[in-house]
Amino acid sequence: MYLFLDESGNCDFSNKGTKFLIFGCLSLHRPFKVFTQLDELKYDLIENKKETTSEYFHATEDKQFIRDEVFKIISRNHNKMSFHSIILEKCKTSPSIQSIEKLYPKMLEILLKYILNPIL
Repeated sequence: MYLFLDESGNCDFSNKGTKFLIFGCLSLHRPFKVFTQLDELKYDLIENKKETTSEYFHATEDKQFIRDEVFKIISRNHNKMSFHSIILEKCKTSPSIQSIEKLYPKMLEILLKYILNPIL
């Protein structure tokens, strides 16, 4: 099993920070076909001189037409993957775990236990 972890939001617990912090994990048993398709898209964009922001795809930075192409690849392969997330409403988070050093390991532990429980 291959796991790809990411988060959305920020760790600013003041009124200036995001309302939520989201920890997500995409899991695949054999991701190589998807990787090949994404690599082909990346090199097609480079060869056709389409504007890309970097050597990898990033939804918040890529132009809409690039995101559309990435989502087409994901939708063609969605039956081979699963996605799980924890959505944390920061105003309800105990001050004792609001530091990155405490919060990230705790949220990832909960998320990974949920994902890996069926195979352990």
